[in-house]
Amino acid sequence: MIDNGMEILTSDERKLVELRYFTRENLGWEQIEMKLGYSGDYCRTKIRERVIELMHYLIFENSFKQYSLDVFN
Repeated sequence: MIDNGMEILTSDERKLVELRYFTRENLGWEQIEMKLGYSGDYCRTKIRERVIELMHYLIFENSFKQYSLDVFN
């Protein structure tokens, strides 16, 4: 489910997840914002919150596993 969720993320969202949660470097928000080219607040709020909403929907609320994301557009 996580792999499927990663596929539907935008490139910035996917990169944030990879940098924050899937690297051994244990990057802080300051390092992530520099790599993405956005402010820390934007990374922590807008991008991260959208990732959490999408993943939560796909894993917990979408009981039929039909990847319709119309609710987020």
